[in-house]
Amino acid sequence: MIQPIYSFKRICILCLALLLLALYTYGAVEHSKRINLDISRVDQGAYLSYTRSLYETNYNYVGGRNRMPVYPFLQSLVYDPSLTENESFTRGKYFNIVLSIALLPCLFLIFRRFFSTLQSINLLLITAFTVFLFRAAYFQAEILFYFLSFCSFLLMARMFKQPGWKLGTVTGIVAGITHLTKASILPGLALFILIF
Repeated sequence: MIQPIYSFKRICILCLALLLLALYTYGAVEHSKRINLDISRVDQGAYLSYTRSLYETNYNYVGGRNRMPVYPFLQSLVYDPSLTENESFTRGKYFNIVLSIALLPCLFLIFRRFFSTLQSINLLLITAFTVFLFRAAYFQAEILFYFLSFCSFLLMARMFKQPGWKLGTVTGIVAGITHLTKASILPGLALFILIF
């Protein structure tokens, strides 16, 4: 008798998760279709140009370093030179929505290490529907940067508690990738080094 109840509970949880995922996806796609229509808004055109340059030079393009290479590299994996600029912009926005959907379960697993299941779900829903949903529809590195900088912060905080060369190596790699996603991590990294 316990097994069917347990299975029913799992099915309900799965259905609720799929419903929330569908709602999140719908909101992000609608945001991209109704609000984010201008490629020149908030550096999206510059990211598309960087992506195009990486693709066309077989990844030999260095760039001006105002924008870092990790996000344009990821976008270049789905770039198609036969598309118009507007079509590439739309494809890039959809790629970013998919990227945000892929990062949400990773966030849940991180939250779960520190909090109960219910608290982790609450944190995930708050993050998804108040931050990610509104940034996912843009051809920008913000979603990936938020995730990586959060991971860097947690690793740096752990270094204070349990310093070691293995954790230090992982922290350095994640902080390096975060910096190569967006250079905004430098003040936090400098503060960590000063305090550490």
